[in-house]
Amino acid sequence: MKILDLFSGCGGFSYGFQEAGFDIILGIDNVKIALDTFKYNHKNSEAFIKDLSSDKNIQEIVDFLNEKNGVDIIIAGPPCQGFSLTGSRDENDKRNELFYSVFKIAKLLKTKPKAIIIENVPGLATLYKGKAKIEIEKKFKENGYIHNSEILYAPDFGIPQIRKRLFFVGLLYFLDTPCKNKTHEKLRLQKM
Repeated sequence: MKILDLFSGCGGFSYGFQEAGFDIILGIDNVKIALDTFKYNHKNSEAFIKDLSSDKNIQEIVDFLNEKNGVDIIIAGPPCQGFSLTGSRDENDKRNELFYSVFKIAKLLKTKPKAIIIENVPGLATLYKGKAKIEIEKKFKENGYIHNSEILYAPDFGIPQIRKRLFFVGLLYFLDTPCKNKTHEKLRLQKM
């Protein structure tokens, strides 16, 4: 299955998909040094330096992907500074709205992706009265995706980080498969 990685940074999110056998077609970020690392870790992928707040850049991405017969999955980790405990927590930070670009791309592609996965900090769900979470859920519904969101704890899945992340998973059709199968829960120390 083919994947588009938006806000890819160095490609950590998509690297897991690549290791699981997925084909990462394209990584998009606006930081060159991060994309240099992305290219090093994703040798068969393209990497574009693009500002995803620009409709012109979004159209260029869509045109490129349409030439490649689209993608099956879009994964995205939009900027979290406006929602993070360690970030600016500025409600008016324009980066707080960059998740809209995920849905713009999905809508403009000739063939709609089968799935969209968005990852961010848990604060996205609660800060500013949950406005961003409400908007993301609204966009999933408007675009025909059945969706769910859940906060996952990294060590429960064998990731050597003590942190929680908010995941949104949207599918074009229903899969009768649980979204959450903890793989390492029993290995975690009970007292922290």
